[in-house]
Amino acid sequence: MNKLSTKIGFVLLTGMVITLIGSLLLMYKSTNDTVEKTIAMSSLDIASNISHAINPTSYAEFLSNQSETSTYWEIREQLDDYRQKTGALYVYTLGIDENNKKVHILIDGMGKGDKKASPILTPTTATSFQDVDSVMKGKVTTTSIVHDPEYGDYLSVFVPIKNGNEVIGILGVDIDASKVDATASTVLGGILPLMIIINVIIDDRSGCTNMVLD
Repeated sequence: MNKLSTKIGFVLLTGMVITLIGSLLLMYKSTNDTVEKTIAMSSLDIASNISHAINPTSYAEFLSNQSETSTYWEIREQLDDYRQKTGALYVYTLGIDENNKKVHILIDGMGKGDKKASPILTPTTATSFQDVDSVMKGKVTTTSIVHDPEYGDYLSVFVPIKNGNEVIGILGVDIDASKVDATASTVLGGILPLMIIINVIIDDRSGCTNMVLD
């Protein structure tokens, strides 16, 4: 009987450990997803506000002459101003090549003279045609968190730039997402002690059961 109770206790303990680990993994993923969605939704609001602030006539003028004109610099400075005020990593406009299914940067909202700024028509590296194709149809899109070795962890959102009801461009905003994992870990750190206490209580009850079996 003693060997049987020991085996039962071991099985119960193993089951509790597996359950605890499984619960932690599920909670971590759920928390991560929730934080990511929250960042995406707030970023879409930021992007929409910036998009509405762009003068559609000026942007249409730039599209007709995609070079560093005074209109280009006016819009670029505006995007850079919003980038700094909102804390976004990057604010920029995109163009797409329907025939080749390619995406390129048109106006990179960085300060004048910033060496990180991308020239007009620079091909995108992380943004695909599929990411933004629907934006030209009037929809908004978000990406999952991108883990880039050069630029770090970030999340991108894309909204249309409209002239009346006509979509004439795409505005992109990249938001720092490096704190998502840290936030999820903090939440789990607060829950973990409670889960351990609950499992200890269950373990104690299992011990009592073993004593009865003995």
